[in-house]
Amino acid sequence: MFHTVSNIKALLLALLIALPIFVVENTAFANNHAVPWSFCNAAAKDDAIAPAIKRNFLAHFNQHFSHLHFRDATPSDLPVLQPFINSVRNEFIAQGDKLDVVFDDDLARLDEVFRNNESALFVMTQDESKIVGSGGFARTAPREVELRKIYLDPSQRGTQLGKSWVRSLISLAKALGNKRMWLYNHRNLTRATDIYKKEGFKVFTPTADIAKGLNVDDYWFMELNLDDWVD
Repeated sequence: MFHTVSNIKALLLALLIALPIFVVENTAFANNHAVPWSFCNAAAKDDAIAPAIKRNFLAHFNQHFSHLHFRDATPSDLPVLQPFINSVRNEFIAQGDKLDVVFDDDLARLDEVFRNNESALFVMTQDESKIVGSGGFARTAPREVELRKIYLDPSQRGTQLGKSWVRSLISLAKALGNKRMWLYNHRNLTRATDIYKKEGFKVFTPTADIAKGLNVDDYWFMELNLDDWVD
């Protein structure tokens, strides 16, 4: 029997969606392993499969961190998500620079910035509605993304969740076909910087359009070649 290219793609997509969720021992997360995306990297080159990959990503986290619920962020989350992000930021900045009201432009344009096949934004909730974490990445050039909105409530720190979250977001970005990931991180956030360095991020000197008016002496700008990154 001969199949057209479109029929083969449709069959592959159906198989991926129906594929049972891989069982990963909880000890894997304790050892800082990421969600295993190698099974679908090849298929990810077809943009039609990206939504199924993201669904599997969330399913894995909901299976292994059952005290939390992981899902896509939506515009309806903004009244809670933005204050949550501001509160976490305030933990790490000088007393005189506390942020009373800050509205992130990318959150205000959430659907535009994060709802495409190369990007994603997720939230973690507890007790159904309380946001206790966030994270994702946004396309900044073809096959290039910026890691964004990596925030955890104090109640979720010290559990290896943060390291697993970062590693799995990197793995997801690679599975979606991206080639480069970059970020900027305040130099006061030494623990986060150490995590990024351990994952292979290297410091680079940003151009003006990347720096976005930030004082580059206060931030580390870091990049990762996703082709070279191995879970």
